[in-house]
Amino acid sequence: MNAIRLWPVIFWLFLNACSTMKVDVDYDPRVNFKRLENYAWLSDKTPVTGNSIIDSDSMLHDRIRQDVDAWMQAHGYHITDKKSADFLLTYRIVMKDKTRVTVLDNYYNYPLFWRYGYYGYYGYPYGYPWTYYPEIQTYEYQRGTFVLDVIDPESKKLIWRGMVYQNMAIDISQQQLKEYVSKAVLTLLQRFDEIRG
Repeated sequence: MNAIRLWPVIFWLFLNACSTMKVDVDYDPRVNFKRLENYAWLSDKTPVTGNSIIDSDSMLHDRIRQDVDAWMQAHGYHITDKKSADFLLTYRIVMKDKTRVTVLDNYYNYPLFWRYGYYGYYGYPYGYPWTYYPEIQTYEYQRGTFVLDVIDPESKKLIWRGMVYQNMAIDISQQQLKEYVSKAVLTLLQRFDEIRG
C-alpha cells in the first residue's frame, strides 16, 4: 500500500476516533438524590460561551432547554418555580481549538519484510529499500464540551456535574453541532437519573 492509498485510511481512522463521546460525572455522595423530583432553571439568561456563533444561536439554546424539559417530564420530574424546586439546572457549552500532530516514519510502520520490496524479501538480487522520509501531518479540530450542572437551591452549591467531551472538525456545521448537543444532553440526563436508583 503506497502513501496515496494510506492517507484516506489514516484520515478515516482519525475522524472515527474523534466521533467518540467521553463522559465524566461527579456528584456529592451526601445528597439523597431519590428525593429530587421538582426542578427549575437556575437562570433564564442564555449561558455565555465566548463563541459568538454559539452565543448568538438562540434556536440552539431553546432546543437544549426543550430537550431537557421533555426528558425530565417523561421520566417523572416536574418543572416548577425556584422556590418550590428540589434542584436547579444550568448548562454551558465550551468549544476549544486543538491541534493534533502525527509523525509517520520512513516505512509507515510496516513490518521489516515490506521495507525491502517483494523480490528482496524472497532472496532475489533485485530487492530495493524504500526511502520515504518521515512525514509530519497536522490536524486542526475542536474539542467540544457540554456541561450540565445540578445545584442545591438552598446552599447554591453544586451537587452533580456531568460533562461530555467530543472532538469535532474545525468546520463543523450548525446541524452537526445541534446533533452533538442533543446526544450530549440525552447521555448526561440518563447518567443523572441512574443515581436515583
